[in-house]
Amino acid sequence: MMPHDLNPMTFRYNADDILNLKRCTKCILPETYPNIWFNEQGICNYCLNHTDHYYPGHEALHRELETYRNNKGEKYDCLVGLSGGKDSTYTLYQIVTVHKMRPLAFHFDNGTTGEAAKVNVNNTVKKLHVDLITVKSKNSQREKVFRNNFNAWCREPRVEMIPMWCVGCNEGYRLGAFRLSKKLKIPLYIAGSSAIEGASFKRDLIKGRNLYLNYIYKLLRNPLYLKPNLLATTIKDHLLRARPFWVDYYYRYNVKRISYFSWVKYDEKKVLNTVKNELGWTSDIDTSTSRIDCIVGILRDYLYDRMLGFTEDDVKHSNMIRQGMLLRSEGMVRVEKRLTGVEDDINYVISYMKNIGIN
Repeated sequence: MMPHDLNPMTFRYNADDILNLKRCTKCILPETYPNIWFNEQGICNYCLNHTDHYYPGHEALHRELETYRNNKGEKYDCLVGLSGGKDSTYTLYQIVTVHKMRPLAFHFDNGTTGEAAKVNVNNTVKKLHVDLITVKSKNSQREKVFRNNFNAWCREPRVEMIPMWCVGCNEGYRLGAFRLSKKLKIPLYIAGSSAIEGASFKRDLIKGRNLYLNYIYKLLRNPLYLKPNLLATTIKDHLLRARPFWVDYYYRYNVKRISYFSWVKYDEKKVLNTVKNELGWTSDIDTSTSRIDCIVGILRDYLYDRMLGFTEDDVKHSNMIRQGMLLRSEGMVRVEKRLTGVEDDINYVISYMKNIGIN
């Protein structure tokens, strides 16, 4: 049975239920994943329809970066997003040590950044001798939006509305990077994102033919999401999630955006070994989620597990399996590890919630 055919407010899966779900025999997506089906060999349609991403490679990326080197006498060749997670940390390391660029590090403090991530950001820029600019939302707007939308969600806890917790981050990260690049005359923005990331299932959870109209309908069902003083942030964030709108910002601000791991194939072991050994990167979360740069992400994955039977990490790891970056057996070990250690992570989230005034 599909998850969106059931009551979306039900915590229907415990750890044993999740481990006993039927899964694709090639990746680790479970039977509860939206629109999934299996062939006679137990392989899911997402694996059957998969096409490997083309990675131009290090040399091609280096040639691309050459066109931005010595940026017309300006101080910086590029802006590099730095969240404090392993991927963005590794990206900055490679840009400095391998490609010999002169980056400015950009960090958006969204109010829910984990302590270890903050430490990683500061340690990384110090060891690499890179300047850092940290930006916060004006008047703590991002934090206000999160508190409001979390409380609104608790009033009607529908799984498809969980992304409302993240409203404001798109403006902070994407638009913030473009604005800063234009202000400082930096023509290139480099992100540590990857072709293996993505959570299209969130769109699939919004039932109906027209995605945006149905989303608006769901917002109107719960007016707490639509507080007048937060409405502009909500609208802008949703526009920035649509590709035509954020691509328009590239041209408007005359800034080129490169995703590092869309050029260079992701090697997780190399990434972790490099950031730990060369930069002293650490994590205060080692169980439920691969993301340490946002505390909200821990709770989000916990609820996806309990309400859907899978998390965003399962989607990422399945993509890694399809592209030969991860063994399926290793993917299943990660599922088990996530489920056995999740309570400690949730206690970490509860402590954060209390600190920002959420009971």
